[in-house]
Amino acid sequence: MAGKVTRRILTVAVLAAVAGGVALSFRPSPELVDLAEVTRAPMQLTVDAEGKTNVHDVFTVSTPIAGRILRLGVEVGDPVEAGKTVLARILPADPALLDMRARKQAIKTVIGAEAALRAAQAEVSRCEAELIVAQSDLDRTRRLHEKGNATHEALQRDEADARSAEAGLETAKATVIMRKADLDRSRAELERFDAPSSPGEDGVALKAPITGTVLKVMEESETILAAGTAVLDLGDVRNDLEVTVPLLSADAVKVKLGMPVLICEWGGEAPLTGRIVEIAPVGWTKTTALGVEEQRVDIRVAFDGDEAARAGLGAGYRIEARVILWSDPAALQVPSTALVRDGGAWVLFTVREGRAHRREVRRGRDNGVDAQLLDGPDPGTPVVLYPPPGLADGMPVAERQAE
Repeated sequence: MAGKVTRRILTVAVLAAVAGGVALSFRPSPELVDLAEVTRAPMQLTVDAEGKTNVHDVFTVSTPIAGRILRLGVEVGDPVEAGKTVLARILPADPALLDMRARKQAIKTVIGAEAALRAAQAEVSRCEAELIVAQSDLDRTRRLHEKGNATHEALQRDEADARSAEAGLETAKATVIMRKADLDRSRAELERFDAPSSPGEDGVALKAPITGTVLKVMEESETILAAGTAVLDLGDVRNDLEVTVPLLSADAVKVKLGMPVLICEWGGEAPLTGRIVEIAPVGWTKTTALGVEEQRVDIRVAFDGDEAARAGLGAGYRIEARVILWSDPAALQVPSTALVRDGGAWVLFTVREGRAHRREVRRGRDNGVDAQLLDGPDPGTPVVLYPPPGLADGMPVAERQAE
């Protein structure tokens, strides 16, 4: 009797195990997914681009007279003081060393200017004669018109001729003034060749017009230069440094004056801050390394804060600029990859007790990494990243483990 009971118990146990195995075989296995959490944290929407630093006001120092400039006493990076630092000295060039062909050309220029002046004076005489004739005709026509022997149209025609003659005379006189000026200029140029050389012992001193730094030297060695030749560039790197950022034109329309800018990757430990002070009204075309043409718009960014924070930063340095279009210090957000479009709504899947639960949400801003939720789950709620196409409400899920 006991043996029969034991066999029945064993039979029931075996049948139960088989039934359990069959039930487990038909139970759906959980979908392996990646998970993240809803968070409440600072969030920004930015436009990022490379830029470079530059000095806003660059002063180009040029030679005030033609002559021989001695070797410069300053180099790039040297500090200068307005009105005190001597940048270079210029000695007048010796006329005997000047090209004789230039002197001959100057003589011909004087002769041509004298001839042009005589022609202009002759034109004045001709215009004066025309004016006398026109005025005489007008007086005669007026007398005839008063007696009824001349038409009104004839009077108007003679008045117009007289005015035209007066205008022609004024133009001829102005031309004479111009020709006299040309002759004086030509004679002055010729006198430069014939005048004796009388350079001062030290020549003409070029002094710094501003307090700042030497940014560029165009003429370093001693040489002969014409008047107005650029010698070097000066700028105030400490107080006048700014950033120029070429944005894509599609991004430039989003930014506004006064928007904050983070200046990163400049070499310091912490990002610098600044604000947009100018947006160029005209764009320009940039060709990329792949040959693609892009329309760019330059924006100017002024630094905020103390100059000491950007110590070591000079002109022409590369930086990464992030223009902050929008920010929220405590935005409810999820990774952008947790959201999918379902019809006309944004949907995400939360995870509770091992099952996925579909939930519609209202999406706000999206910076490409995180998306703002205008309503949604509480912070700390797990959500599915990259929801599979077949994922449905109530399906079992399990977090995929990193290998």
